[in-house]
Amino acid sequence: MIVTMLFTVEGARPEISRCVNVESDLDLSRLAQIIDASLGFSGAAGHLFIHEDETKREVFAENPGPGERSMSSMQVGDMPPLLYVYDPTANWNVNVRRIGQSGLEGPTPLLVHAQGPDVVETANGPEMMTRLHEEARNLAAGLPPNMEITPLLLGCLPVMTPDRMLDRLSVVDQVAVATRMGFVGEELDVPSAQPPHFDDLPDQDLTMLLDAFIEQRPDLKEILDTDPNPHSNPTLIAAFQEFFEDTMVPVGDGAVDMHAPKGFSPVLAQYLETLGERAPLTTRGKLKVNIVRSLIDVLDLPSYLSQPREDTWDAIVFGRFLLEKLGFLTRVGNSLLRTPEGTDFLANPSIVGREAEFADACAEYFGDWTWDMVVEFLTGDLREPASPLIDDALDTLMVLGGVFEMGDVNVITGELTAVLNRGKH
Repeated sequence: MIVTMLFTVEGARPEISRCVNVESDLDLSRLAQIIDASLGFSGAAGHLFIHEDETKREVFAENPGPGERSMSSMQVGDMPPLLYVYDPTANWNVNVRRIGQSGLEGPTPLLVHAQGPDVVETANGPEMMTRLHEEARNLAAGLPPNMEITPLLLGCLPVMTPDRMLDRLSVVDQVAVATRMGFVGEELDVPSAQPPHFDDLPDQDLTMLLDAFIEQRPDLKEILDTDPNPHSNPTLIAAFQEFFEDTMVPVGDGAVDMHAPKGFSPVLAQYLETLGERAPLTTRGKLKVNIVRSLIDVLDLPSYLSQPREDTWDAIVFGRFLLEKLGFLTRVGNSLLRTPEGTDFLANPSIVGREAEFADACAEYFGDWTWDMVVEFLTGDLREPASPLIDDALDTLMVLGGVFEMGDVNVITGELTAVLNRGKH
């Protein structure tokens, strides 16, 4: 069933609202992504939903604390009117209500109407956006600048003419909003999309990733469209530097971090600690986006998606698979719980004595043939990988600590050596 939703930013002048059709079985964590995309939020800040009436006050959070509920526990079709709080340290509050059931059929989310501009997230609230709008209007009319507000205006928006600033703070490109929401819809519908192979990333898919990065940043598109010298624009330069730092994976720089974890045990311990004692799951049984982001940082994986999914990286999927197989995690309902064995492992991270179980888990996850080829390759019985599947398995083992780089040489850790020896038997 498709329902029509209305998102309205509290206190915004001019009014900022979006009318959107969505599936009624979406949970609040996915609805939050649609709200962010429709209003122009980056999605980088924390957020929660609040329901309050005369008798009670309920809070829905990604990682609920005492007295709070999980966002996955409420679906759009059942929700009462809610307040969406984006970045609790700022003042972005969005009234979210269901208007009714739609008679339209087709792909969702669907933008029906966009009223007002995209939010300027760095303004930290609609009050400052209103002041920026008034100042942009005055500048466009040829009035002298207010030196209290004009520097803030120039700091919050890309370099552009006053009339373009006024447009940016007054209206929005409906096509741009629909495109952003389309990207969110694709991420929701295709959670198993695989990232580019690390080695192929620079030359094969860089253009595609750069295009996607720009598409998610309307401010950069405005600079490219309006700035006569975009190559020297500081905002654009800083954004592209951020893109390449987050996307490119350095290879063989001749140095090795001697303090970095070596072996599976310390990396799996970091993974387990990141999940916490209880990690909430989505309705599909996958790790929530905020937890995946934390694991990306812990495992030093390339980050090029605004809403990363567990299935995007084999290392995240396999790490969870190992922790469950070794008995350090167990699934209860829509949560992953740390077991007493997991707590003991954190106190003394070691897989000594569990190598056979580890090898069996590798064979089950990668497949018997692929795992046999990996064992032969790493033990010297095979000159080079015979399949891309072997390359992918090697990359995953490297991310999880089985192999580390020392200059131009890949070093197999003692723990992986012990697992390989069990795998040959």
